[in-house]
Amino acid sequence: MKDQQTSAQPAAARQTPIVTVSAGAEHSLYITSDGKLWAMGPNNCGQLGDGTDTQRHSPVQIASNVTAAAAGGEHSLYVTSDGKLWAMGQNGCGQLGDGTDTRRHTPVQIASNVSTVAAGTTHSLYITRDGNLWGMGGGTQIIEKIMERRIIRHIFRSDTFQTTVWRETHNQFGDKLGDNTTLARGMPTLVRRTPVQIASNVIAVAAGETHSLYVTRDGALWTMGQNEHGQLGDGTSCGHAPMQIASNVSAVAAGSQHSLYVTNDGKLWAMGQGDDGQLGDGNTLGSFTPVQIASDVIAVAAGAAHSLYVTRDGKLWGMGRNSSAQLGDCDSIMVDNMGRPIEDKRTLMLLKRASMIDEYGTPNFENQPAPVQIASDVIAVAAGDEHSLYITRDGKLWAMGTGPAVGSYTPVPVETRVPETRPAAPVVPDTPEEQNHLTEVTIRREFPKVGRNDSCPCGSGKKFKNCHGKM
Repeated sequence: MKDQQTSAQPAAARQTPIVTVSAGAEHSLYITSDGKLWAMGPNNCGQLGDGTDTQRHSPVQIASNVTAAAAGGEHSLYVTSDGKLWAMGQNGCGQLGDGTDTRRHTPVQIASNVSTVAAGTTHSLYITRDGNLWGMGGGTQIIEKIMERRIIRHIFRSDTFQTTVWRETHNQFGDKLGDNTTLARGMPTLVRRTPVQIASNVIAVAAGETHSLYVTRDGALWTMGQNEHGQLGDGTSCGHAPMQIASNVSAVAAGSQHSLYVTNDGKLWAMGQGDDGQLGDGNTLGSFTPVQIASDVIAVAAGAAHSLYVTRDGKLWGMGRNSSAQLGDCDSIMVDNMGRPIEDKRTLMLLKRASMIDEYGTPNFENQPAPVQIASDVIAVAAGDEHSLYITRDGKLWAMGTGPAVGSYTPVPVETRVPETRPAAPVVPDTPEEQNHLTEVTIRREFPKVGRNDSCPCGSGKKFKNCHGKM
């Protein structure tokens, strides 16, 4: 019978199941079951590691035998099966840990015996197989001697601040590397261009914009860094070195200014900034102490101002900022550029088919201060600035939100069967002298104007307005 016939798919076109995904500010990484690392999105700083500065609208293979990966602001990290840590991309704050401030368009080896990695906006963290936690990048310098702290303070008070210190600093506050140095608010913090040890017996770690979280073998949750919005969860707004906040913790996630963690009993807790509803507690007030949000949670992710989590039954839930439909639930919450709900079904249909209509201007989607269900059969999730990714039980990768590698108001599968090939050699110079002639690429972070989203996530090569996510 006709309805029983199936067309055989060529072996070369079969999709390899995806097992791990990571979302940076605007770029994304994922690992397939055969250990291959793939990257997509902006590449202006070499964060994709393919040897170019070419933006990738479909995945490009970067490395093999990869076991872990993390995407940061404009840099990326990954670990190979032999325990080697590799880094690429922006390095102005030393976040690559190679001892320089030179951006890398191809991966450089940083450390050995590494098991886990996390990437923040301008800092990086990793755990070695012996449980030691290491950090590098935009944070305060490690305290090695009391005398060095006095010298640092003296330099900051001197009249030669701009000329003698600025090139060695980054304008962030708080000691997010957890090295016990706290500078006055408004002062730049020193960067660390080579890895520095922070803690021992660590099993999980997360990196936010200017703060970090980690879990030790006994289940204790520790937080460190900036705390202006209470993201460290200690009830204050004062940044600090590592401090224990909770017990029996199994998973952590760090957003821009908020934090999430899951306890062994499956309860999800949130703290920090809540202006966009990213805490999921039903309001936009934020919290300086942890508040319980959900139960039966097995996975969690935090974006710039939105949060995602997966429950034991495989359901994906989201809350917080939805300005770019990063929560993927636009059918019931779409509004026009005047903030008026779009209720007409025909209008909704036209908007979805044409990727919005010109007279509506820039689309807006209402934030969600309480969790909303997004998808089912989900096993892993990742959140970027304005996009979200998740993996379903069948090994497929789905995307929603906006960005050069994502452009959908509802979840659509990412085409991974016909990826781009990686160039054989780098075409972008990595030395500061050679980089002087390069023009800095600025990536727009607002939502594309109506009908101009040219970033179809399905990898078909079509303009998004001409593609409806069909494979």
